[in-house]
This record gives sequence, structure tokens and C-alpha cells, in this order.
Amino acid sequence: MPIPEFSQAQYLSTMISPMEKVTETANPSVDIWPAVYTLVNMNLIPMLVLEKHLVEAVYRNKTGTFDHVLLPTSRTNIFICIIVNNSKKEMEGYYTLDLENEYSLAGARMNRIETLAGDGATAELQHLFESGYSQEEIDSALGNAIAYSQLETAEYLISLGADFAGNGYGGVYYAVHNNELEGLKFAISKGVDVNVEDGMLLNVAVETAWNTKTKEMIEWLLQNGGDIQLLSAGTIEQAMTWGNDELKAVIGARQPEPRRSPWWKFWQ
Repeated sequence: MPIPEFSQAQYLSTMISPMEKVTETANPSVDIWPAVYTLVNMNLIPMLVLEKHLVEAVYRNKTGTFDHVLLPTSRTNIFICIIVNNSKKEMEGYYTLDLENEYSLAGARMNRIETLAGDGATAELQHLFESGYSQEEIDSALGNAIAYSQLETAEYLISLGADFAGNGYGGVYYAVHNNELEGLKFAISKGVDVNVEDGMLLNVAVETAWNTKTKEMIEWLLQNGGDIQLLSAGTIEQAMTWGNDELKAVIGARQPEPRRSPWWKFWQ
């Protein structure tokens, strides 16, 4: 039976991280072996793989919609990946997986996507995504778009299903860190909680205030539901030690109770 070859973009579009190894537990939704016979005749897989039904591994994406069935070849670190659509219960194609360069290629594509999103190059992103995209790719792109207030690009990515939470709200964090108030406002308007991650945004806004010598970001957060009680002890200490008089007035006027919060995990 014929089986189409996937491009790298098509292959990546079926991956939603984390991919779970289900080799021992997977219940096959389709019989792949007639297609494997075709791949043997194409000299892509040794006959022994077909005769012995040899499978290197089976990986399932986060939503359970696709399985990747890895079959060994005669070449080291190169596998034929059968892409199985579990929803449709059919094979969609195969992809030659070269482990020696796959990660570098995937990394280069992700860097390109993130750069385009941060630059607001919506048309180029649309062209790049014509052949497919993964959830991880559009989530990362949304993060970069928000971090630099590229709102048209952000709208496009949301229309594809991108999620602010997909990268741990990193895009919103960097919008505040970069003093990109419009990016922050957009994210909040789309449903991101102003106190997300236990006050992460407010804590980062204090750092932004003393770096930029402006208080616009932190004042906007406080005026739109930011809970000053979520400021960490370290943030308060730094603000009162290193901040200018305006920042000290903003913090001091509300006199929060010092506390520790897990926003520190976002520091690099």
C-alpha cells in the first residue's frame, strides 16, 4: 500500500510535547505492516524488520492524537518513523528521522520562528506554517510576540491555538521585563491573570521600574488587580534599597507584608 513521505514541518506538526514513550503499553489503532512492506520494497527498511515485526520505539504526543512508530534501518541513528493518526485510525505518512542532525535542524527552525514572531513578521510566519506547525512552536512564537508587543502577530498565533501558558507564561514575563506595556495589556485582555504564578508579573515589574526609572508598568498592574501582598521579601528589599523615590513611594504607600514567592524560578 502507498504511504506518503512527510516533510520536516509536517512531522513536527504532529508533535505536542511532551512525547511519551508507550512502546510497552500502546494498543495499535492501525495495522502498519502492509505499509512497512511498501517501505521494504523502497529499500528504506530491511526485510528482517518486516519479518520479525521489529519496532525500536513508539512515542505518543501529549494529546494522544498521534503515535510515532520508529522502525530501525540499516544505518546507525537513522529510523523510519511511521506517523499514525489515532483519531482517524489511519497512517498518515512516514518520515526519515536522522538523530544526528534532527535536533540541530529543529532548533534552527524554532529560532527562526521565534525571531519572526518577535519582529512581527506575520506574513512570513504564515508562509512558514503552511506546511504545518507544532503546539510548541506556536506557543513559543506567541511568547516572543507578546514580549515585544507584536499584537497583530499575537492575534494570528492565538487563531492557530497558541496558549500563553504553553511556555509557563514566559512571554508575559518578558513583556513586563522588557517594559512592553502594550504586550502585557494584550495578554491580560486575553484572559491571563494579572497575579499569575503567585505574583510573578508584579515582582518583575519592580525590577523593571528600578532598571528603567519609570513606574508605569507597576502602577498599571496595581491599578488592574495586582496584589501587592504577593511581592516577595527580596523584591521589597531591593526596591527600598536600590529604587528611586517614586518606586519607594509606590511600594511604601501600600506597605505589603514581606513574603517569599516562586517567581524566582524565572531568573536566568
